[in-house]
Amino acid sequence: MLELMAFYAVRGVPLDVLAAATPAERGFLQGARALYYEEQAALLQAAVARTLTGGGRHGE
Repeated sequence: MLELMAFYAVRGVPLDVLAAATPAERGFLQGARALYYEEQAALLQAAVARTLTGGGRHGE
């Protein structure tokens, strides 16, 4: 629960709202957090691949 609070607190969700969340709401929030991390990893992988292959160079 602390990890969930840390993730959403910095995004503006009050801690009392998170503490009062139902198990279903917590499950939804955990799933949304997992999707966020998966998307961030995919974006980072794409950026690294693009950089390593020389794609997207400006001025060519």
